[in-house]
Amino acid sequence: NTQAQFRRDKTIMEFILRPEQSNEILTLFNMKLLEEKEKYFLEGLEPPISEALTSNNLLPLKYLVNTYNDFNFNQKPLYESCATFVMNEMLKMSQEFPENEDDNKKAYKLVGKLITRAIQLSKPYAKIFTSKEAMNELDEKIIEAWNNKRFNIVINFNDYIDNLIQSKLQVENSDEIIAIIPRFYKYLSDRAAFNTFYEASFVRRIIKMRSSIEQYEYPIIKEIQKVSTD
Repeated sequence: NTQAQFRRDKTIMEFILRPEQSNEILTLFNMKLLEEKEKYFLEGLEPPISEALTSNNLLPLKYLVNTYNDFNFNQKPLYESCATFVMNEMLKMSQEFPENEDDNKKAYKLVGKLITRAIQLSKPYAKIFTSKEAMNELDEKIIEAWNNKRFNIVINFNDYIDNLIQSKLQVENSDEIIAIIPRFYKYLSDRAAFNTFYEASFVRRIIKMRSSIEQYEYPIIKEIQKVSTD
């Protein structure tokens, strides 16, 4: 592998050259080696590098990123490929959403699955790629997928929240879900349209739920307000 080859070359180089000379040559050599091999683990809809995002073992990807760091190589191709994989995995779910808005009554359940999928893939990504640039790339790809026309996300995300509140947050990890909602609100391209639908749903919930709405609605509103002014 690349690491073993590097160790062998390093031993030979250090024997015949000064340390600074051998390091310069080895760096150039390994940069060329990685550039030639990049296409094999970065290209395609499901590139080999993306396997780390769906595996419990992050060590191979962590080692690869550390190797890039050791030689001051550009990590951008790595995190771009992984962020694009997250986007494509979200977009795969678009076929599950109904094309006709009249059939959207159960689409809010699919929104929950879509959020779960994005979070599942984002967590390992964030453990490996910690730079601001890498996280911005991930956000951009999630935003692109989240606002795909087929998801009709302005309406369906509102319906998703409406169902959560009317069910009085009778779901697992309700605190975690409340914390996640603002993040995906921030991902919306048309927040103004979403706000209009949300306000109409809010009025209906006040009439239906009365005094209990404060307990279940206000924590979500409070979290959304934190990001709505960003």
